[in-house]
Amino acid sequence: MENRRTRMALGALLVGAGILVLLQNLGVLRSGLELLWAICFLLAGGIFTSVFLNDRTNWWAVIPGFALLGIAGVILLGWALPATGGRYGGGLFLGALAASFWVIYASQRGHWWPIIPGGVLLTLALVAVLDEGMGVGFDTGSIFMLGLGATFLVLYLLPAAGGKQAWAVYPAVILIAIGVIVAIASSSLMRFAAPLALVAAGVYLVYRAARPKSAG
Repeated sequence: MENRRTRMALGALLVGAGILVLLQNLGVLRSGLELLWAICFLLAGGIFTSVFLNDRTNWWAVIPGFALLGIAGVILLGWALPATGGRYGGGLFLGALAASFWVIYASQRGHWWPIIPGGVLLTLALVAVLDEGMGVGFDTGSIFMLGLGATFLVLYLLPAAGGKQAWAVYPAVILIAIGVIVAIASSSLMRFAAPLALVAAGVYLVYRAARPKSAG
């Protein structure tokens, strides 16, 4: 019965979307199209999300559900903030996709795999927002590496089926170390750190050369 209702709702939504596209192509609808499309995506995302909420074994429905809700959020953000909203649309959509995998992990603790796409997508969302919205004073590639390292660290720390994922600590340490190195190397502080390091090394060599040798 529930599957029948879902198919009917999706069919009605497709009919509505087709009519909306037709009216748009005919020039009948010109204003408020963003809100109409946002409502369509919200309804579609709500249908898939309800499939998951009614039966948690249908975890797959969370991914298209949150993706459609993310698209609706992007449309609404661009409509509400036409000047700046589009700059954060990518981060919002990626964040919605990341949330879907974290919801899957929360409802299916027997699977650890959602942690990896959830962490990667969340990292990409953060990088997209930082690239578009603000400067951080260093290369955002370091944020990406740190986010990947944090993802594997979370995988190592959180419980999952089959016991602790001990292997995840190795990519976590390596990626975090690379992220820190890239952040330091690309930071504005390197303008001072690099020459000061050279000065310190030179002073040390001069000191070693000038120090009197001990007898014997």
